[in-house]
Amino acid sequence: MEPTKVFDLLSDFASFPKYSKVVHAVSLKCSSAFDRISSWEVAFAAGTLKWQERDHLDYQIRRIDFELIEGDLLHLEGHWSVSSVVEGSVVQFEASFDLGVPGLADLLEPIAGQAMLETITVMLSGVFGSTAEVIHSQDFSVPFLEQGDAHP
Repeated sequence: MEPTKVFDLLSDFASFPKYSKVVHAVSLKCSSAFDRISSWEVAFAAGTLKWQERDHLDYQIRRIDFELIEGDLLHLEGHWSVSSVVEGSVVQFEASFDLGVPGLADLLEPIAGQAMLETITVMLSGVFGSTAEVIHSQDFSVPFLEQGDAHP
């Protein structure tokens, strides 16, 4: 699929709940064509994580940078990007996060990272169809606050 079309589909966060039962709701409030606030409700463990993030969309380089404003997480930042390849497009997702649970970070954050990876895989397959190839590369081993950025 052509990268601009991929970026348009990917930037439609509000549609994500229809592709994954883990994402309960996403609402968008735009302050400009390039900046918006997205509010998320996502299933995690026996409850729901809720947060708001600031999203900056750069249509020219097909990249969405996001950062936590407030919510159940202590830290969240990262980006989505779309690049062109001979076969069509490649979507990349990178994020660092901290659940803010000292002492349990070594246990919970790898689980949260795996849950994030599984949710993104399901969403990308839903958004782009069953022929989309999803390749995983992750590092859940270093909690953000204890030893630097973790990139699930």
